[in-house]
Amino acid sequence: MPYTHICDQIRQANDHVCTTFILPSSEGLFKVPDGPKDFNQFCLRIKQQSERKGQQFIFAYWPDPDHASHKHGSYSKNVKKILQDYNAQIKRMCTDLKDSLVIISADHGHIENQDVFLNDYPELMDCLAVPLSLDMRTQAVFLKPNKEKEFERLFDQYLSKDFLLMKTKEALKMNLFGQGNAHSLAKDFLGDYLIMSKREKSLVQRFPNDPYTIMKGAHSSLTNKEMLVPLIIVEKK
Repeated sequence: MPYTHICDQIRQANDHVCTTFILPSSEGLFKVPDGPKDFNQFCLRIKQQSERKGQQFIFAYWPDPDHASHKHGSYSKNVKKILQDYNAQIKRMCTDLKDSLVIISADHGHIENQDVFLNDYPELMDCLAVPLSLDMRTQAVFLKPNKEKEFERLFDQYLSKDFLLMKTKEALKMNLFGQGNAHSLAKDFLGDYLIMSKREKSLVQRFPNDPYTIMKGAHSSLTNKEMLVPLIIVEKK
């Protein structure tokens, strides 16, 4: 799914702007060997880059409190302490900045989580052509041929209290994944139906010999707590 990163878009539009993408050294998907190792180094890297000559655009991402929320729960003492510490360090960083606009936000909210296992409903599992995919709170469903009516009936019987079932073509028509035209490959990985969480429960499919990690906090569905994000703007002249 190739795309043009925001830093590249800015450089293409104005090559006088210096663009920087800051990621931690420990972030698995984007692992950067020379990235900051803790949040203090993270803030220091942002401050140092902002002090360089010329116009700067800095895109900086840190994986917590997301990771800690998954492990300990969205309202745990661990997460509260992390947020208090980060708030203090960001405040100190912003105090030292000059001629800067700092935008602080998140890619999603977070919610407490309780797992529901699809394995407890073998009739439903028998309708699947392949295992569930996407995310534990928004699952893509690929059905065997001619299983639509049976799957809908079983879903309504067992899961409709906590989950919403929607045909993928309807979700795309409603722009649930964003505005604009869907990518040509979208249907290939979104399947026939989507199962989306309505409450603090997630649908999980377990497999033999596959280690399972309980997530006390989760995100990626339709509740306000996981859809709404903070927007903090600090302007330094």
